[in-house]
Amino acid sequence: MMQKLTRVFLTVVVLFGVATVCTFLRYDTRPTSAVVKDSVTLPILMYHQISGKPSRLGKYVISPEEFERDCKLISEMGFETVTVNDLIAYTQGTGTLPEKPIMLTFDDGYESDYVYAFPILKRYGMRAVSSTVGSYTELYSGDVVKHIDYSHLNWDQMREMQESGVFEFQNHSFDLHRYSEERKGCRKSATETVWQYDKLIREDIHHAQELFQKNLGNPATCFTYPFGSVDERLRNYILECGFSASLGVYEQVNVLTGDPSELYELGRFNRTHNYDIKPILEKATAPTK
Repeated sequence: MMQKLTRVFLTVVVLFGVATVCTFLRYDTRPTSAVVKDSVTLPILMYHQISGKPSRLGKYVISPEEFERDCKLISEMGFETVTVNDLIAYTQGTGTLPEKPIMLTFDDGYESDYVYAFPILKRYGMRAVSSTVGSYTELYSGDVVKHIDYSHLNWDQMREMQESGVFEFQNHSFDLHRYSEERKGCRKSATETVWQYDKLIREDIHHAQELFQKNLGNPATCFTYPFGSVDERLRNYILECGFSASLGVYEQVNVLTGDPSELYELGRFNRTHNYDIKPILEKATAPTK
């Protein structure tokens, strides 16, 4: 009888302990952000170059008038522009996002960002993110012939744009914005070893970060994949480098809840010539079912 009572007592103790542990795991270790933060929808538009020449307009080039119409529509629909660092502050609990955020991004760092987009954004009180290719910036910061059809931003222009608060600059690699049979952007080529690939991307991205620190006073916080091309080794290295976000090219409206992992490979819509952005903005504001 005594042994039976002892077994019953031990069973009750064990069950009580398990219930206590489960209660602790259920209520005390659940991420706070998942409980207290509502989701925010974030459309991101991806621009490349702006040109005043009708003959150049196409998949990656739009006119100044088209960009200004975009800004006007964005403003009329009540959207407010945010930058990558705004998103990071949101996930870290040190900042908030507006009710209807939108991000305008410019890839490659063409000089048209300075000549056309910069004054239009200032006129509408908006901000944008420009992802620059370090080797191009270095080239056009030197004594070289420039032309608005192909020139890229130089460091002086970037400093002015950053100090104005209108533009934020991010890392688009130092010299891996290339597309060939040998290599697509930052992806490993078929002819190099893993060791060679790791060395290449580490040196390239680190060098671009050093140039940001030297010329703009701070390293980039986001990596923008050239051509949207990415593999698992590169994903891991982006995390190792301390980047808090990355920009991809998959076309989708982003949904953010405050989880830092949601800032990697953010979706973006490529803004081509004669493209209507209104359906994207309407989709971002549509009530969720």
